[in-house]
Amino acid sequence: MSAARTLSVSLARLLVRALQRFDLEVQVSEAFDEVVLRRDVSFRVLAIGKAAKAMARGFTEARRSRVREGLLIEPIGWPGARLGGRWTELAAAHPIPNTASVRAGLACLTFVARGADDPLVVLISGGASSLVCAPHERTSLREKQRVTRALLSRGASITEINTVRKHLSRIKGGGLLAASAAPFVYTLAISDVIGGTLSDIASGPSVPNTSTVSDARRIARRYSLDPLLARTFLPTPALSSRVQRNRTRAAIAASPESFAAYVATALRSLGTVRTHRPLLGNVIDVANAVAALASRLRVGEMLVYPSEPTVVLPRRVGKGGRSCHLAALVAEHLPKNVCFAALGTDGADGTSGTAGAVVDATLASHPLYRSSLARFDTAQLHHAAGTAIETGPTGLNFADVHVLMRV
Repeated sequence: MSAARTLSVSLARLLVRALQRFDLEVQVSEAFDEVVLRRDVSFRVLAIGKAAKAMARGFTEARRSRVREGLLIEPIGWPGARLGGRWTELAAAHPIPNTASVRAGLACLTFVARGADDPLVVLISGGASSLVCAPHERTSLREKQRVTRALLSRGASITEINTVRKHLSRIKGGGLLAASAAPFVYTLAISDVIGGTLSDIASGPSVPNTSTVSDARRIARRYSLDPLLARTFLPTPALSSRVQRNRTRAAIAASPESFAAYVATALRSLGTVRTHRPLLGNVIDVANAVAALASRLRVGEMLVYPSEPTVVLPRRVGKGGRSCHLAALVAEHLPKNVCFAALGTDGADGTSGTAGAVVDATLASHPLYRSSLARFDTAQLHHAAGTAIETGPTGLNFADVHVLMRV
């Protein structure tokens, strides 16, 4: 086994261990300070997203038994024991909403509308935009599915997708906040959007909207779409007044950038680690940028950074994901004794059945290499070559993390 391949195996193990050891519950628990949430108050709690269970447990740990009623929405088939007690748990689809997503969306709107006496805590994480769906009166679930599929397949960024989704919805873009009867709304988010604001995460259901219909229309036209868009809820005089009177607060507890820094710390046993700015954009451009960074790596040096490349898909594709595809693209440009890992932090890289892959230059000589890349069918390549990283769903969602390493 080559030195680079040996290091690839060690790197994959350390990355999986880092995912397993990241304690999201502690991050959430520490985010709730005594100034914002007093001990003598009971709360109604809404948790939505891939990290909903960990966030709910973190809140419960911080507040002990002060949850009067809780509603949790997570992906279908997501792992983890049920919360029990005063929690209602629903499951819906990701990344394309389904009828269960509509039921979940309506359940959320009903949940926040009936709690006039208790403060509302909203725990938001990646995947929530698909999991809760409440189409406005001019559109439908089928139209939202069509638009979402088109934006995903045509290479739109997550910020662009969420901007359009805000203006197809009664719950996104501040809609949940508008529907709330609570005297105080506190939103805590785990960001899956690199450089994202609170309004970007999960399409900002419980924070003031920062986009306009014109913004959404420009994005839709850029990708040859013309959906029926609607003006969303903020700013309006009543809700602007609520914000000004300090009746709503919001914060980000963790982000792709902070998770990349955590991974960098976890990898220090392997050598010198530096963090790098995020790499965004089309997967081809990201692959070229990774190759340029790899060519400048010094012996014993590692680079760690968050990333979220976009992929324009042909009509017919095989099994794969953006991390698997990017890793395969990069492999043929890697210098000797350099390895590259691309990891989806949620453990689900597209349709690949993997979390991503860790590769070196030898992958480019594999018999399946060219055909798998051409068909966007890289899952079978990585499984056959032994380069796949498999974790199963992690309960996290910090976009992707990339690592470059030279021995």
